[in-house]
Amino acid sequence: MIQVKDGSVARTTLPKSGVLKNGKTVLSGYNRLMQEDSKLAKENGWLPVEDNQPEVGKGEQVLFDGYKVEKDKVVKQYRTEAIPEPQPSEIEVLRGEVVSLKEALIEKEVLWGADIAVKK
Repeated sequence: MIQVKDGSVARTTLPKSGVLKNGKTVLSGYNRLMQEDSKLAKENGWLPVEDNQPEVGKGEQVLFDGYKVEKDKVVKQYRTEAIPEPQPSEIEVLRGEVVSLKEALIEKEVLWGADIAVKK
């Protein structure tokens, strides 16, 4: 159940204690009371949730995209998108740069050594 106030989602979980619209305080079992009495729940702004996740294909993921408040229920909204390619970690990037620098230094040493040999 989700609590709706002024057409917007106010709470997404039922608390164990709470205050009813009539001013009475429920110190324990508020969540069970709302789950067992749908009329009382609706009077206190709690609506049932419709949760239908879409099917996904290979290489796709489902992402939660908010709530749509309707007259008698709240519908969870989802979107699907491609799973992003894994990005190299910072350490992997730095490791690659170190290898490139080492290769460049080795290449320069070879060239310098060749230049020195030619000058003699």
